[in-house]
Amino acid sequence: MKLNKISFFVVALIFIFGACTEPDNIVPTNTDWNGEEFPVGGGLLEVTTPSINYIVGETEGYKVEFGVQQGRENFTTKVEVYSTFYGTQTDDEGNKISVTSNEILFESFDITETVNHFRKFGFNYDTLVTDLQIDGTDLSSNDGDLSIGDYWEFRFVSTMQDGNQFENYKRVKIAVSTRFAGTYICSDLAYFRLGVQSPSYWLGDELTIESVDAITYKYYWGATIGWDAPLYFQIDPATNVITYPEEWDGVAQTLNGEPLTCLARNAGDLTNVAGLTTTPDLAVKDDVDGKDQLIMVYGYYTGGSGPREFYETLIKKVD
Repeated sequence: MKLNKISFFVVALIFIFGACTEPDNIVPTNTDWNGEEFPVGGGLLEVTTPSINYIVGETEGYKVEFGVQQGRENFTTKVEVYSTFYGTQTDDEGNKISVTSNEILFESFDITETVNHFRKFGFNYDTLVTDLQIDGTDLSSNDGDLSIGDYWEFRFVSTMQDGNQFENYKRVKIAVSTRFAGTYICSDLAYFRLGVQSPSYWLGDELTIESVDAITYKYYWGATIGWDAPLYFQIDPATNVITYPEEWDGVAQTLNGEPLTCLARNAGDLTNVAGLTTTPDLAVKDDVDGKDQLIMVYGYYTGGSGPREFYETLIKKVD
């Protein structure tokens, strides 16, 4: 009886571990990409770019790379790449809901090589949205309409010499991101209170800027000295000009509990700081070192007292 219990336990373990083993693909697990040992059948694709950030407003294209690992027989003869978009929309009641587009054939490769090799293909926003629809409506031609958390997914299907098709276990996720979110260091700051220059309280401090949507950012203004935050601002992806919405989420913007001021609407309340920079309210890209700059002029107006004015330059911290 004791022996039977042990035998049952061993069989159970084999079953459990066998059931939990996730298949890598349709080829044996002793595959070696360097060519030292080949599987009998092909079909394995080694996706080398499984995660890509799509930066809103960037005009340069992106590249996907994958390797075709051939076997000793029954070679891969075709690879097809299918694309689907996953996003969010607001329903009639103002709730955010998840939506999924149709799936399209994005790329197709005829494979003639019978040795291991790599393939690449490119994409940009125009090609990403072509032929994709949600509930019969084309995806927007303006990437500024995207939301943080939206993404595309590419899946790969291999066709073999014998006609069988296999889906690769790895996919490519292209996530919507924004360039200017991150940690910044305040490199220049001027603060005027009622026309008199006051201490530059957070000069040299690290400050956080978060993405809200594809063009909107939340700046934790004054956070290092305990002042009221945040400040919402937007960056035009075509011009990189910074603007400050009067309202956000239906509420008027305030700083320290007082009405927000900016050059576009309240230039007369920012006369002391307006001339401190020739490029006010502009995001400046640094494509070499990644140290993007935000040059901002804004303030608030205290009733019965007067204006508070700020000019600052923030430089993105690069790890």
